[in-house]
Amino acid sequence: MKIKNILILNLLIFFLQSTIMQYFRIVTIIPNLNLIIIVILVIYFDLTTIMIYAVIAGLLQDLFLSPYIGINIFIYLVISLTIVNFESVFNKVSIISPIFLITIATSLYNLLFFIFIKIMNLDYGIYRLFDIAIVEIILNMIWIIIIYKFVQKKIVER
Repeated sequence: MKIKNILILNLLIFFLQSTIMQYFRIVTIIPNLNLIIIVILVIYFDLTTIMIYAVIAGLLQDLFLSPYIGINIFIYLVISLTIVNFESVFNKVSIISPIFLITIATSLYNLLFFIFIKIMNLDYGIYRLFDIAIVEIILNMIWIIIIYKFVQKKIVER
């Protein structure tokens, strides 16, 4: 995928994440579209595309939504490198692979974010982590089914 297309995808996802997805929140938790896109990129694209997307997505999130620069970049890169190692067991036709991968990605995101919060001595309980992680996993699973089926149909049409 060309850099221009990756940047457009990043901006589109950032816009959707910060506007429209707010209407799909449960309490204060919304689906993480960046994780969903990273999982889809892992299934269909090369490592360079995945890494570029992860860095830009993390940077946008850090610049506009976080008081700390670099946390989301690091987390998205670690998640990308972790789930790309499952590539040999992917079944691009089955919906099970993306559901499995989004579960791993969301769990890892929440765990790494919790570790960063604890390193910075911020008050954040482990029970809150589990509350957020469970709801976010469910939301991400629902959304990856919708988005993955759409992407799969578009790729098959090519």
